[in-house]
Amino acid sequence: MQEKTRGWLTHDDLALLLQGQRDIARIRANNAHIAMQTHLQSTLLRLIDMALLG
Repeated sequence: MQEKTRGWLTHDDLALLLQGQRDIARIRANNAHIAMQTHLQSTLLRLIDMALLG
């Protein structure tokens, strides 16, 4: 990083940035998992409706 070479970021700053990136990746993965669960539940409910009504 150019900022580090200029002395703008310390080692602690970089560690915090990396931790933040990991946290964001974890949140995105969790959101994707929740979206998949919601889609599967919706599909299952539609199949049950079709089975009961059809």
